Amino acid sequence: TKPIANGPTKRGFDYYFGTAVPNFPPYCFIENERTVGIPAGHKPDNMFGAPGPILQGWKLEEILPGLERKAVEYIDGKGGRLHYDAFKQTPGNPFFLYVPLTAPHTPIAPAPQFKGKSEAGAYGDFVCQVDHVVGRIMDALQRNNFTDNTLVIFTSDNGSPGRDGTNMSGKTNSVRRFGHNPSYIYRGIKADAWDGGHRVPFIARWPGHITPGSLSDETICHVDLLATCAALLRYKLPTNAGEDSYDILPALIRR
Repeated sequence: TKPIANGPTKRGFDYYFGTAVPNFPPYCFIENERTVGIPAGHKPDNMFGAPGPILQGWKLEEILPGLERKAVEYIDGKGGRLHYDAFKQTPGNPFFLYVPLTAPHTPIAPAPQFKGKSEAGAYGDFVCQVDHVVGRIMDALQRNNFTDNTLVIFTSDNGSPGRDGTNMSGKTNSVRRFGHNPSYIYRGIKADAWDGGHRVPFIARWPGHITPGSLSDETICHVDLLATCAALLRYKLPTNAGEDSYDILPALIRR
């Protein structure tokens, strides 16, 4: 019953829902400063992940659908379609929604309806599920009439280790047996200094501001999102904040 200290709601977020890390305890969802339920059990030895406390009935395959559901509910709340006190929302006001998906990171645990959907094993199926989740979020923006006035960014944190999903993980580069190389033409994998380790997708959509189908060859980094969001809000960052962050709007918006 003790609240979690120094979490996202103490770092500027009005609301938080997610997990600590999907393959480390506690195995449960966390909402704001508290676990959703009490993880009083101990993770079975035959279940993927580090040992530690677990919520009774916890299933790794249900993590991504749970995150998807809450993200969609948040958007519907902004659109006035539902009310949930914990969101602390004012319908219609501008919003910032950060959705860090747990896929396709290990545990590679696609939901049953996605198994066999790809030709790249469990890993490929999990990537298909990511596509589905992004689509559901875009659908929620559409039905709430937010699409034309919302900047949507899809990206990833690092390169892939190329695991095929065997036992929810697999050996490095094992997914290549399906003829799939997540690093594409680039040398290296996750944790390497080569491009395959850190070059990631970055897709941005903002009708009326970003030209559909346009490409940019600018070198950017995720830390640049701080300065970029500040520029969008016309907020001047303190001199000791985001010293290595740069506004990338000129790379996105071609005037």
